[in-house]
Amino acid sequence: KKRQDADSILIINELRNKIIDNERKQLPIGRKVIIELTTHRHTLEGELVLLDDPLSFDHSGPSFVEVLKQVETPKRVAFSPDLSVVSMEKEIAEVCRGATKVFKDIGAELTDEIPDFGGVLEAFQTLRAVLFAVMMEPILEQHRDSIAPEIVGNIERGLNISQSQIFKAERIRIELFKKVLDFFETHDFLVCPAASIAPFPVDQRYITEIDGKPCETYIDWFSITFALTM
Repeated sequence: KKRQDADSILIINELRNKIIDNERKQLPIGRKVIIELTTHRHTLEGELVLLDDPLSFDHSGPSFVEVLKQVETPKRVAFSPDLSVVSMEKEIAEVCRGATKVFKDIGAELTDEIPDFGGVLEAFQTLRAVLFAVMMEPILEQHRDSIAPEIVGNIERGLNISQSQIFKAERIRIELFKKVLDFFETHDFLVCPAASIAPFPVDQRYITEIDGKPCETYIDWFSITFALTM
């Protein structure tokens, strides 16, 4: 059970980002893929089946599943429980660290060398707020009383962002891109948790603390993904 849970946590964030891009395009997801995913839960292959959906993605390139079968054994893999920028529950970190043993078992070198993610979370919050303002300012003007206070705060923050803040955030994004490119010159994978906490009750709106530390925002519990999808 723990190994299965670890497989769920250790999803490559780049793949998740592709799925988010698909949702932005509002393209349909094939029925066949939904059925396939129910039989491939907790596996990387299950994620790739979704990306192979012919109704959602351009298939001018090779199948994601077929490429996975052709991938060579990784030589160097980096693991970080928190990318040095987020709070992480100890249990999540320990489960994920234990799951990385599989890389050692197949002969890969496991390191703790990662790109520098300093400043990335603040940059993400800046760009996210601007996006909220662009998309939702008219809605805020007409329906403020019907919008969750956290969302109102996001929109208002975006409306008050300065040009220099946007420029700084974009510079951080560009520098991170360069650092990640350099990182993958010497590593095959960067492995980390996809969330800072275990699942919480559905009627709980959001998490207020992680590993005993108060959260600064209502989305801190999955903020590790922000660093990887910038």
